[in-house]
Amino acid sequence: MQTNKQEVSHTSTGRKPINWKKIKSEYYKGSSMTSLSETYHVSKSTISVRAKKEKWQEGREKRNKKIEQNVEKEIIAKKTEYEQAFLSALFELTTKTMEGIKCCAKKDSKSLRNYASILKDLRDIGVYRSNLDVEEQKARIEKLNRDVEKDTPGNTVFELELSDEYTK
Repeated sequence: MQTNKQEVSHTSTGRKPINWKKIKSEYYKGSSMTSLSETYHVSKSTISVRAKKEKWQEGREKRNKKIEQNVEKEIIAKKTEYEQAFLSALFELTTKTMEGIKCCAKKDSKSLRNYASILKDLRDIGVYRSNLDVEEQKARIEKLNRDVEKDTPGNTVFELELSDEYTK
């Protein structure tokens, strides 16, 4: 069985084969050349030459950028989820307050003042946003999602990293 020279090569002294695919993968994940040299018993200069030739640093930077984009996308999704839950709760509070006002006797000024205070508090914490504001926010989120998808490289060495937590 013939082995791809790029992925596994043998040293001239007949030692164990060098698994370049594994070394490159660990470098992309953040391992230093010194630690890789110690772990795989390959000289740092040999790893350095190969890394420079195959532009590992660029690949590492692309991978890190992809991870950052995915984390940002997750943060946006969580924030949107939180905002939706928050707005839903505020809507419920507003609805209950309006029901209370309708049920309140017209001469019960103390209750009406309490309801007015509740409505003021709800307004102050941002319950009342215009539909335009909501649509603008949705458009910004969609644009960010499109930007993340557009910037994600199609066929790169990231295929090695599919098991990483943030490169789903």
